[in-house]
Amino acid sequence: MFSFHRKKSARIALILVPLFMSLLLLFGMMASNLFTAPREQAQAAAPAPNKIVVAQTATPAPMKAAVPKAEPPAVHQLSIVSTPNRNYRAAKSRHIDTIVIHYSSAINVDPARWDDPALVRDIFNRNHVSAHYLIARDGTVYKLVDEQNVAWQAGGSIMPAPDNRKNVNSFSIGIEIIATQKSGFTDAEYASLAQLVNGIRSRSPIRHIVGHDEIGGRRAVNLGLRHDVKPDPGSLFDWSRVPGR
Repeated sequence: MFSFHRKKSARIALILVPLFMSLLLLFGMMASNLFTAPREQAQAAAPAPNKIVVAQTATPAPMKAAVPKAEPPAVHQLSIVSTPNRNYRAAKSRHIDTIVIHYSSAINVDPARWDDPALVRDIFNRNHVSAHYLIARDGTVYKLVDEQNVAWQAGGSIMPAPDNRKNVNSFSIGIEIIATQKSGFTDAEYASLAQLVNGIRSRSPIRHIVGHDEIGGRRAVNLGLRHDVKPDPGSLFDWSRVPGR
């Protein structure tokens, strides 16, 4: 009897145990869905975190520095001051075809005022010499003698060969520039000289522009035309800055 009941109980257990395990598995799945769904819904409902969008702006091209326009070079203004010299010979008319370039200073009279145009003009008057024009270091031009008159500027002189004319004063215009043998010449002097020479060339048929040393140098001394050798305008003078030379 007991054996029968044991067998029957064993068969019931074989039926109930799988059924019970299936129920546990079912309840486990239901419980899992119960907790997972709200979490997924909450995650779905939660707003997405704000994204910071950085606008991609184009990098501006570097600005080019403004290049200042080059100013045109200042035009040299020729300033001519009339300061008559008494050492000349009046002439009603004469043929002028030569310009003579000199330098002068007061270095042997007053070294502290060697470039003073007033002192240089005074020295001319006291020594009975002259020129048509005197150019100061600042470029100011002093008109000493009218162009149609003969200034006493060249002294005993002879033109270079093959010209060979003597007494150059009679057919020339003399220009004195304030300088010494070692000082050189200023840009203002060159600028005024160029404008002055161009003006003279517009009024007279200039064929020759010479230095005092070319007409009153060793050759003039050897010919007995003078006693001293004239060195001016000298080696520091830039002939390339004289128009028409």
